[in-house]
Amino acid sequence: LEIMRALPSQVHGVVGLFPFLQVDWNSRKQIAIWSMVTTRLVVYTVMALARLLAQLPVVAQRVFFHVMATRSFSPASAEVTRRCLTQATVIDNATFMARTEFEVLDRAPDWVGFLQHAADRVRFIFTKDDHWGPMWMYDKVRQRIPGLRNEICDDVNHGFCCSSAYSVKVAKHAATMLNDLVARLDGSPK
Repeated sequence: LEIMRALPSQVHGVVGLFPFLQVDWNSRKQIAIWSMVTTRLVVYTVMALARLLAQLPVVAQRVFFHVMATRSFSPASAEVTRRCLTQATVIDNATFMARTEFEVLDRAPDWVGFLQHAADRVRFIFTKDDHWGPMWMYDKVRQRIPGLRNEICDDVNHGFCCSSAYSVKVAKHAATMLNDLVARLDGSPK
């Protein structure tokens, strides 16, 4: 959305998956994540753990991640997670990104004013029980920007990319919205 705002003539449309538009200080998960990524001791500890895990044989790393986090992941997602979480620089970059998202989105950006002018070129997909794009945000967007097309993708959570079946479901939903967006744009830039 920020790129669309900066380059409106070059970005013809956006489909936002489970959009994080504003910090929700009533969300326990967001508060917990904010606490972790803004506490340097926690970040350095996790980075040290990543360096330690990187020293283990790959088989031991896979066992660790399977036991700790990736049982419900598809095999490819579990492997990517193992590779990323054993690199301290990836941890540092991810926590930096999270910190900056919280800083920017805590200032309540004027997404309503912008989206009112871009409603014909933006689509959002929400899901139930998502702490980044909660249902109150879905309702708020629908109420304040009636021309913007929002949809709910049922039975999927924010971690959809960790499951092949959920990834396919979200991809099909997004493809339908993209096709609709392209048809509405009628092939000509706006």
